Amino acid sequence: MGNAWPLEAVEGSPQTEKCFLNLKRKSFCLIMLLLIVGIAASLFFGEQNALASEIPGPIVSFTFDDGYDSIYADGLPVFQQYNIAAGTYVITDKVGTGDYISLSQLQEMQQAGWEISSHTADHNGITEDNVSRAKQWLDSNGFTNSGFAAPNGIYTEETVSIVEQYHPYYVSTWGINSRPFDPYNIVRKTGLNNGAYDIEGIKALLDQAVDQNLWIVFVNHPVSTSSWGITPQRLEEVIQEIQTRNIPVVTVGDVVNGSFPPDTLGRYEETDPNVSWTGNWYSYSDPQASSGSRRFSSDYSTPATCTFSFTGTSVT
Repeated sequence: MGNAWPLEAVEGSPQTEKCFLNLKRKSFCLIMLLLIVGIAASLFFGEQNALASEIPGPIVSFTFDDGYDSIYADGLPVFQQYNIAAGTYVITDKVGTGDYISLSQLQEMQQAGWEISSHTADHNGITEDNVSRAKQWLDSNGFTNSGFAAPNGIYTEETVSIVEQYHPYYVSTWGINSRPFDPYNIVRKTGLNNGAYDIEGIKALLDQAVDQNLWIVFVNHPVSTSSWGITPQRLEEVIQEIQTRNIPVVTVGDVVNGSFPPDTLGRYEETDPNVSWTGNWYSYSDPQASSGSRRFSSDYSTPATCTFSFTGTSVT
């Protein structure tokens, strides 16, 4: 497994790895409360390309590369208005400098459901050094299980072999994703603002996604009027068209973790063997540690938040 969960016992099966975790009664009571309101029961993930059953229809994700401060100032409020989230792929050496986003802003975005992931440490190609340095920075600041978006769409066998040592997925070049999704070759669409698509082109693209059950990952940079940015007004237009078609907006990390969970959990069980809880849950990303929060949902698109305290030994 990737990031370790403290486990008491582990057993495997052909479809999923089941982990039995000790919970304090307080955590168990929280789970039971969520069960009463219909959040569902036993974390169960199917085989690797299970996303077709997780989200059977089309999906849209928004991504913002480089980590400009306009994403926080002008983009975040739009996403909050529509109660959805996106992901920003930061150049970690640039965080807190010039017109780049600050660490505190990234932390606030994470609290709002945003994914904070890697665009390398320096945006100078893809090397072991700049991938590992970025990952270390992200982990040390609480952005664990981060994904990776390639600078300038670089994609080779060598770069994939580097990235897969550190990240659960690789956003590569340009296009639209069809099933089964490949986590190490996720493609994106450009041109939302002053680019290849006007609003009619966006509508046609979304209709194509609906007709063919596609996953569109939009890539943006600053939220601005520049030719390579997107304005808040255009963001709203696109989001409204997505919602008109009832297409779920999900971060790339949550889509990938739904199909390829880094630590596949089967059941939570309290220390008292006479008190147990099982059922089907979808699991959202981060943080994954010996204590903290993890998000759960019965329908993948409306997460609740649970806080757990664990005991036991660590299994990697």
